[in-house]
Amino acid sequence: MIRRATVVAIGRLRGWAAEGCEDYLVRLRRYFSVKVTEVPEEDMNRPLQRTCSSLKASACSSGSPLGPT
Repeated sequence: MIRRATVVAIGRLRGWAAEGCEDYLVRLRRYFSVKVTEVPEEDMNRPLQRTCSSLKASACSSGSPLGPT
């Protein structure tokens, strides 16, 4: 049984995306609690070094943004 859900949005929801999300949230909230989390967009063209600086050093030790394999 679902007790709660989290909707994660990359960037701020605007326009049709915000309207669609709000409609969907109204429907979902009939059955369980829902939380919306907006996370900031990240420039995918940035060099890997800048991306790794925001992560833990151990996660970037392999040079992969996903961490050691």
